[in-house]
Amino acid sequence: MAGSNLANRGFLTLVQTYLEGEAQFNARYADVMEMIYHELIDKEPYDAYEFSEISVREFTKAFLDCHVLFLRGRTFEPSVCGRSITGNARVTYWTAFNSVHRVATMLLPVGHRVSEIQDVLDRYHNKGPSSKNALIKNRSLFASDMMAHQRLAFMASVRMHSSRTTRPETWIGRRTMNENGYYLGDGMTTIMKDGDELGIRGNELFQHYDWAKIPGATIEYAKQVPRAGMEYDPTNFPHHISKADFVGSTSDGVYGVAAMIYDRPTVNITLKKSWFFFDDELICLGSNIETREGINDTQPVLTTLNQIIQDGAITAYDETKGLVEIQNGEVYLPNPTWVHHDNTGYIFLSNVTNVYMQGENRSNTDIDGNKVISNQVFSTWIDHGRAPQNLQYAYSVRPNITVGEIDAYINSSPVRRVQQNSNIHAVFHTKLNITGLVFFTPGNVSTPNGYVVSADNPSIVMIRESKNNMFITCSNPENKGIVLKIKLSKNVRGPGARFFVESGMTDVTFNLPSGRLAGSSITKLLKWQ
Repeated sequence: MAGSNLANRGFLTLVQTYLEGEAQFNARYADVMEMIYHELIDKEPYDAYEFSEISVREFTKAFLDCHVLFLRGRTFEPSVCGRSITGNARVTYWTAFNSVHRVATMLLPVGHRVSEIQDVLDRYHNKGPSSKNALIKNRSLFASDMMAHQRLAFMASVRMHSSRTTRPETWIGRRTMNENGYYLGDGMTTIMKDGDELGIRGNELFQHYDWAKIPGATIEYAKQVPRAGMEYDPTNFPHHISKADFVGSTSDGVYGVAAMIYDRPTVNITLKKSWFFFDDELICLGSNIETREGINDTQPVLTTLNQIIQDGAITAYDETKGLVEIQNGEVYLPNPTWVHHDNTGYIFLSNVTNVYMQGENRSNTDIDGNKVISNQVFSTWIDHGRAPQNLQYAYSVRPNITVGEIDAYINSSPVRRVQQNSNIHAVFHTKLNITGLVFFTPGNVSTPNGYVVSADNPSIVMIRESKNNMFITCSNPENKGIVLKIKLSKNVRGPGARFFVESGMTDVTFNLPSGRLAGSSITKLLKWQ
């Protein structure tokens, strides 16, 4: 078939079926598909393969509105690199070169969204964005349980998985790739400013990684993580899935909220997590960190804030120890206020104990076994202890802040934690006038702006207010096409809104999508009265 016209027709069917209205999420398979597709466009006339205009347009849309959001400098978001994450050149070089640089170069003469494609190339060649070409976007990847967020100063992403998706790929057996990637889908949170946080080609962080300290994830810590390959093996199937339906995100294209119930059948703990993406900070909440019924003891359970290549001193302020600074070694912080490294602050929003920060030189033989390579690695984490019951955490990640600026930022912080319990996670940003709400169950929240918001179904809701305008964005993280009713103790008017004089409440009805768009976000513009 590969040498016949049937191959051309088959590829055409695949491309047009897949790309019309869809987006590509996986760095490894996507880069191959994108390269082949654009080599065909570049080297053959359109009519040789009968590519329709909509196919080319939708491919460009997938590339610009999804794929490039995972790039910082020339480093690609690692969780979407699949089993190739351990290849020692895929994350920091080959994915960007093949699926971004080569594709953008071939797309440029096609003529769709030319200025944006040129911006992609400029960011690649300059190893990062400028004020002229920076992406200011947030993207909910509702079919893949991911969120990507880009600003001039930083990019951030979160990788989750649900009953509808699996964790990133691992091969063990006849081939071994990413054999330790057991927890990569458990809330992995990637934050990059310069694009060098994960190492360089030939000496990537993942040659020296502690695979039980995944940034953003809460994990029962053991130096050797479980290993379960994903090549067909029914007995291993439970190792790749989650039992949780509630996993998803809401985005208005600029700001976003993501959340998950964590419930893997082969893991001893369960919990609830949420992430709130703003212009200058990322807010991370966790609650209901619990040991499963019948489990009397566990290894220590850790929430890792970050694990990246070390760049300079590691500093913290602790109420007991005062100001602490290290280059190497490990320090225990019994009552910390913040940790700082590489012009990024990790700020604790609630009382937290048992935090550690570490600078460690790690050496390993490269993937080919040819030479010993080493890197200095920074990590910081919260130790929740053994067999935790109903614990929580709350912290903010604030890129581009110095040690000297961090206290002033905390004293005038624009972030307020409104509610954090088993039913609802809610955060308010005073400068942006945004309220992010995660309704794990139906409930209500009193907002700092003086009104009550309630939801009658599990949902993720974001409210952005500007003068007399209210933008409400909603999604159903269980990926069901439901009718969601949001109640506000205010008089607002707009599509789907009905005000009741007797109660002083407004009902706003959202018909959330089903089918292929299940889990996607809907935004409505309402007006204060």
